[in-house]
Amino acid sequence: MCLHLVDRGAILISDDQTLLKNDAGKLYAYPAPNIAGRIEVRNLGIMKTPYASKVPVGLIIVLEKEAPRFINAPGQEIIGDIKIPRIKMDAHGSALSIKAEWALRAYGLSL
Repeated sequence: MCLHLVDRGAILISDDQTLLKNDAGKLYAYPAPNIAGRIEVRNLGIMKTPYASKVPVGLIIVLEKEAPRFINAPGQEIIGDIKIPRIKMDAHGSALSIKAEWALRAYGLSL
């Protein structure tokens, strides 16, 4: 899904390792220094790409083998005393990158 989002214009934060930090009551994501600007592209290897060095976290999307067909409202996860909306999506579903964009608009925090 990450590669599809980047292809659709999203900026990579990190691949595999993401650092989280509470900064003035907001949760921010940072790339791990040793992999910043790199993404694993299956069958091609580790590729360089532009990346963001600090991004506010607005939504947690958990990819699962099976997820509910519909949700009435997102759940919540507390990280560093900060409540972040959390949803589950089917890891093998279609159009995951598009669904992730829609989910952020529908359920993500206004940052």
